[in-house]
Amino acid sequence: MLKLIAFTLLMLFTSQSAQAHFIVETQNREIHLLESERGYTRVILRFPMTLAYANELAARTPGADFTGPFMENVLVAGRNYYRIDNAAVFKNKGGFEQFLLRDFKFSSNGAELVPESVLFAIVDSHIEAKNSGPIQSGLTANLAMLERSAPEFPDHPYISDALVIMSFYFPTVSLTDPVTIKYNAAPFVVPQGKFFETRITDHRDGTPELLRFQGTGFEAATLSGNPASSFLHFAKQGVHHILMGYDHVLFVLCLVMAAASLRLLFWSVTGFTLGHSITLAAGVFGYVPQGAWFIPLIELLVAVSILIMGGLILLRRAGRQGFWLAGALGLLHGFGFAFMLADMLEGAGGALAAALAGFNIGVELGQLAIVIVAFVILRLVAMISVRLDTYLRNGVAVFACVVALWMITERAGILREVMSVSTGSDRAALNITNPFLNVANVI
Repeated sequence: MLKLIAFTLLMLFTSQSAQAHFIVETQNREIHLLESERGYTRVILRFPMTLAYANELAARTPGADFTGPFMENVLVAGRNYYRIDNAAVFKNKGGFEQFLLRDFKFSSNGAELVPESVLFAIVDSHIEAKNSGPIQSGLTANLAMLERSAPEFPDHPYISDALVIMSFYFPTVSLTDPVTIKYNAAPFVVPQGKFFETRITDHRDGTPELLRFQGTGFEAATLSGNPASSFLHFAKQGVHHILMGYDHVLFVLCLVMAAASLRLLFWSVTGFTLGHSITLAAGVFGYVPQGAWFIPLIELLVAVSILIMGGLILLRRAGRQGFWLAGALGLLHGFGFAFMLADMLEGAGGALAAALAGFNIGVELGQLAIVIVAFVILRLVAMISVRLDTYLRNGVAVFACVVALWMITERAGILREVMSVSTGSDRAALNITNPFLNVANVI
């Protein structure tokens, strides 16, 4: 029975392609609310052109031809490639603007808002990277690309290479008015293990309010410039991150299984908490090596930490790991949390502390939930049979070691790939295929 449970859990984890916390090809949708030159609300919106065709991608029957507005198909070597139809755009620029904004609905205090003075730019990501370096995220980078690219239009860029940057105004919305943003496009299937995410930032009161959503869409969001909203949002993100991060879950489970008593469990969890809190803050504030090798190295060492804990249980040295070892290994996991959080907080200014505190508290709450559930189950099993208690601890340890070895193998391969890149300090130079280089890879 124990072997069957372990095998079933292993299949559950391995049914998905293992993903490190860093995603080299992440394509972000960004929405920034800021003060305009005249004191009312301005919006900067950026998203990959692929997302403009979300409804067409969702409605498409597998194997059928793919068509959409302002698009032209080009047959190259017997394969369809999809480009923006420049002639159609120049013929109907107003219609193109409406197409780009069709899935977004803005309102304030229950009244629908209509974007005014719309300006858009289309950036060819390949040309932009070649001329200005890797494309950056954040308000400053988006404003620079908008200013640089708005007067021009790239020549029939591939849709999957195109990045949309828009600017528009809400003259009736003051800096203290709430703004609600809804996104109505249908979700579509993306390649397994690849992610889109949405980052929404309200800069209007000088202390940015930050929201973040994973997936092709996002929940209706109301921005009020209240830092407490950002704190609560990131607390939820922290809970979600640790519960969905199976490597962290496995490590915490091993801490519970390795503790010979409630006292030892308390000190182990305390050490782990202190360890990952230190490096989470260090990673977010940038006090870490900046080479591209550092992230995959930490991910590899996180997997090794799970193997160490599982091995301690099997070697019957559970009572010896204690505070210091859990704290030392927690340092690695803190960097793992930080990698996910750092990019989205870039340029956050005064909101960074609140977001970091909220995220860390969320991680602790998620961690506490795992510890409580696992400890209660362990105690109930021990009340039934001491032998069954031993079987459960060893079973979890064996499962953790097997999964850890699998992760070590995969992450070591990623590290080797990164180290083989000549410009190893630049993530954008990694020789990893972008799944969105052709829209056909999405559909």
